[in-house]
Amino acid sequence: MPDQSVARVPLALARRWQGQALVLYALFLLVLLGASAVAVDYANWLLIDRRLQNVADHASLAGAAMFDDQFVAGSCAGVGQPQCVDARTQAWASVNEDLNLGLSDTDITTLAGSDTPVAGQKAIPSTSAPFAGGHTIWVTTPPPANASYQSVGGRYTLNYAIVFVRVDEPTTTYFGRALGFGARDRVGWATAGPLPTDFALEVFCRNNIPPEHGACGGSGATSLVIDGQGGIRLVRGDIGSNESLKVTATNGQGVIVQAGNVFVVEGSCSNALWTCPDDGTPTQGGISDGTNGKNAFFMPPQPVPQYQSPLWDVTVSDAECIGADATHLCVPSRGAAGALPANPGDWACTMNPLAATISLPLCGRPHDYYSASAPPTSGTVRCDAIQPDDDTYLDGSLHHHMHPVDDVGNAPDFGGHTQGPQDIYLNIADFATPRSADTTPTDWVYSRDGRSGSYRVTLGHGLPPDLGPGTLGVPDPGTLYLRWIPFRTINDGDLDLAAGGNEVTVSIELDELVSGTWVAVTPQATFSNPDAVTLTTGASGPFTERVVQFDASDIQDYAKLSLKITVTTTNSTGANKPNNRGAGISWAELETTHLSPFEPPRIPPGYYHAITVPDGGCAVLDPTATTFTSSTTGLKPFQKAGIYRFGTGSDATIDVGAGSFLIGDGVTLVFNPEFPDPTGGRGIRVGSGGALVLNTMRVPGAPPCTFDVEATTYNPSSIEPSDPDNPLSLLPYSSVCAAWAVDSSSQTGPHAGTMLWTADDPANPGTSLQYCPPDLSLPTQCLGLGRSRYGAEPLPDQYRGITFYFTPDSFPASAISRRFQVSAGGGGCTGNEPGIAFRGVLYAPYDDVIITGGSSFATVGQVLAWTAKFNGACAAIDLDYPYDPAPAPPYLLEPGIGQ
Repeated sequence: MPDQSVARVPLALARRWQGQALVLYALFLLVLLGASAVAVDYANWLLIDRRLQNVADHASLAGAAMFDDQFVAGSCAGVGQPQCVDARTQAWASVNEDLNLGLSDTDITTLAGSDTPVAGQKAIPSTSAPFAGGHTIWVTTPPPANASYQSVGGRYTLNYAIVFVRVDEPTTTYFGRALGFGARDRVGWATAGPLPTDFALEVFCRNNIPPEHGACGGSGATSLVIDGQGGIRLVRGDIGSNESLKVTATNGQGVIVQAGNVFVVEGSCSNALWTCPDDGTPTQGGISDGTNGKNAFFMPPQPVPQYQSPLWDVTVSDAECIGADATHLCVPSRGAAGALPANPGDWACTMNPLAATISLPLCGRPHDYYSASAPPTSGTVRCDAIQPDDDTYLDGSLHHHMHPVDDVGNAPDFGGHTQGPQDIYLNIADFATPRSADTTPTDWVYSRDGRSGSYRVTLGHGLPPDLGPGTLGVPDPGTLYLRWIPFRTINDGDLDLAAGGNEVTVSIELDELVSGTWVAVTPQATFSNPDAVTLTTGASGPFTERVVQFDASDIQDYAKLSLKITVTTTNSTGANKPNNRGAGISWAELETTHLSPFEPPRIPPGYYHAITVPDGGCAVLDPTATTFTSSTTGLKPFQKAGIYRFGTGSDATIDVGAGSFLIGDGVTLVFNPEFPDPTGGRGIRVGSGGALVLNTMRVPGAPPCTFDVEATTYNPSSIEPSDPDNPLSLLPYSSVCAAWAVDSSSQTGPHAGTMLWTADDPANPGTSLQYCPPDLSLPTQCLGLGRSRYGAEPLPDQYRGITFYFTPDSFPASAISRRFQVSAGGGGCTGNEPGIAFRGVLYAPYDDVIITGGSSFATVGQVLAWTAKFNGACAAIDLDYPYDPAPAPPYLLEPGIGQ
């Protein structure tokens, strides 16, 4: 029987419960539908997004690979069109493969011929059939300035070498429609460009990363500042900043990118930093290609490279390089006028060569043009010579007569007699004057008492002492005149000049020292060298001037000339002894043709405390010179060629005066950690209108270290364009490699360095002798390092020539310096601001670098600095990366975080 105790549920109540279950079931079904929509529809959309994103990524990277050469045209028009077409072709080919669109090669060529229209491409060009899956596709380079790109958050509108790809796909929903909402098209988009590898300017300062100094020391600070109204013109390469770029004068040019791009780690687009393309005219205070505005790209922080110093293998510090050998190299101390003091010396040239205390080289004259008809051009300066008859420089007193060096009245009796002051004029009839323009003859050199013999004396100028055509200039082509006046001498006590006596033959010979041997100079036809005359019995005067003629082209070095005087006579004895006669020369000179301008002084490599060029002068850093004259080249034993070291004290300086030039090619300047900043009359100082021009010499052909095939010859230290051999002959390779090159491809430890001057003995290639053999007893064994040894073996493409090397106190440095500041001292646009021009690397990774380019000399090579400030005044500073561009692999720029 049923259990009577069980309660029974009323029928009405049971029916109410059934209704609630239906409601709960309906609500639960909605939850199930929503969960299904999330699980199925949304997941499907994510899969589609990922697939479309992969398609866009692949295609944009494929297209950007066509811009792997950083040095491309700045526009898809003209010479840049083939690259842009190739980029779109590769992008379309990638999209076609990933989406299996079935495009033919002809279709791809048609699509790649131009950017995709604003509405996108939806069909195959040859058949007008819709793309499989109903896709809408955009492929453009540069990214367009329309909603297809800007609506998804693109930031690189109209930036050349950037490829934009977008793929839209219609998408259905399985469960979402039941909830009352449909599906929108899914979108995948990307931009890609070439990854920066070759920086024309790279600054390493990072906020809150020690050591901190200057502009990068606080919150929101910048490491690259563009000041003034000029700006930067990026000729080749990229600009990279570990912080940000700041433009303080937004009505200036900012950065005009002719090739490459600007990359930063931090910062945003605002007036406090760079001006965005939509904030005004693109070329005003922003980044542009000269026409279209550009944004800076973003990159990871860059490490500070450690380049090897050219002094790391210098182990001998002796001022004379004593003790140096093939494995112990040397940088000797240098001083004024060729002296080698115990400590690093001071060098200077003078604009007043007639000063009584002169002991320094004469300055050259700066020219910033090749000829009187050619206008000045950027960086094309030249160090010319100074005309000897230019009153401005030489007071009009310098002439081209070379006299015997011996002082009047102090010459010996080469016949054996000892001359005393009481008989200076005893043997000369002083009643006649040989030439009205010259002084009365005196006893310059003589023999007497019937003695025969020879005497040699060198030729010099005499005003200033020891300076002649060999140092003041080179005679022009034409005839040289050797003028001399012979006379007969008499015996002691015999004052009767009318008396007879022995015949005397006297001759004079003009010789040049060639390879250690005196060689007679060839005279012109009808003349003889030596020139001889026989003074007969009874001859006493007046004195007759004799002349021998030579061709100027027959003499190679005017600093190595001498006169050889020979006397032949009879020595009588007994009662005839008073009749003995000797001979002498009362006056002699070598009259040269008009002097070509004397060569500017050459400063040899070494260790310096100071180099000073006064206002209006110029000098040449000669990488192989040993003296301060133009006639001698070659290095101290085992000296490093082309290396100039500066330091020793807080007052060290390179002082280039107003309107002056300091020029060097094939050189590397190394600065000690204590080398000061340019304040208080110290450091690197370039006066108004002056210029520091280094390693700009060019040689036609394909030199090492650079991709350039030089089209022109440019030698800034030549006397004139038609005479490139003086004073500094053209190097066999363009001097962008400087004297010291660093392998920039090294990624660990110090980047290895190498000398650009071959160390082998030129006479014995392969012997690995450093410049001079160990046995220096014979002068001919140490002939020095010839300029032909510069860069004899082409270097690998990754080598970079170091023009300036600012040695830090340590790696990493404990403090930041400001040792390189070439500035106008207040800016302005007068056109006389100081200038800087160099090819190669300015290595100052722990220095704040400041460069003002208000003058026309403003082309600089690669700059590596802690921070940098450029003040272009009214002119743009050209940044030019002069080396072989490394392959620039493409990388994705967008979408990024927050897009």
